[in-house]
Amino acid sequence: MKTKTTVMKTKIFPFLLAILALSACKKDDPSEEETGFDINNPEGYMIFTKYTCPDCYSSNYIYLFDFLPGKRIRTYSSYLATSEADYTVVGGNTIVTDPLGGFSYTFTFANRRITDVQNPHFTFSDTTLIQKSTVNQLAGKTFKGKYYRKDGTVLHENFWYRFAGDNKVEVSALASGITQRTESYVNVGNIAAWVKSVSGANTDSEIMVLVDGKLEVNYRDQTGGVKVYHGTFDEVK
Repeated sequence: MKTKTTVMKTKIFPFLLAILALSACKKDDPSEEETGFDINNPEGYMIFTKYTCPDCYSSNYIYLFDFLPGKRIRTYSSYLATSEADYTVVGGNTIVTDPLGGFSYTFTFANRRITDVQNPHFTFSDTTLIQKSTVNQLAGKTFKGKYYRKDGTVLHENFWYRFAGDNKVEVSALASGITQRTESYVNVGNIAAWVKSVSGANTDSEIMVLVDGKLEVNYRDQTGGVKVYHGTFDEVK
């Protein structure tokens, strides 16, 4: 015959197991609420987005917004020079920037996720809130993919980026991956690389951003008029 104590243990034990299992699931699947993003203090986060417009040189411009101390925000792209401006938090769920490169932007958030980007001149897609890293997430990794023109045709069938640990990247447009040039880049939040002036082509620039394990890339080519190429590269393991 079971004693009272034995019966209580029998009933409580499965209950404790269920709680432990639920806790484990939460740890394996962290929500954005656990990331610590605070719209009133977003320093340490960046917004990645792509945009286009009827007269744009690309159908997939990359734009990176970096939240800085003192309610300042800075932009990075391959097409426009970096710009910096103040921003204001409105209503607890919206950030409105002062003009950045001539345009203001409105970011809307819900449940610590970015839900919308507004600017009357551009159409946005693939917008993501990204937390900066304390360690360079590009260093030691190689990415390969195709570069596309605005019209969707392939510019380079095989393009390689190999990142060293000293803020340098080896670049190749050859199928073999043999290095054709090496660039020093500006490390942005340990998840993005910005090359202001490509070696041998000082008016060209490029940007590479790690988003969900893939490398989103833009290259601005000013040879014979402005052209901006784009691609999404996979890591080579």
